[in-house]
Amino acid sequence: MATGLHDGRSTRIPGSNHRRVYQSIDLLRQITLGESIEVAEKIVVIGGGNVAMDITRLLARMQRQKFGKVQLIATSLETEDIMPADREEVVVPYPF
Repeated sequence: MATGLHDGRSTRIPGSNHRRVYQSIDLLRQITLGESIEVAEKIVVIGGGNVAMDITRLLARMQRQKFGKVQLIATSLETEDIMPADREEVVVPYPF
């Protein structure tokens, strides 16, 4: 559903130019402006920074509201020990 890159760089993963692949920073902007966004029943967030963690939590809450459950995978291109996100952003108590 979204990558956590600030400058909108591509992950170069085949299919990442699909119309339903979004940049997290753009989604956060839409949410902040009160615009509606399409929330899929299954979502993958690719990114290891704070923006990726922010959008992961927001999308999980939106999924729970819309579908009554969360089906979201957050994955990082970096290993956990070198992820750019602040530790408190990565370790989040459940529920969202």
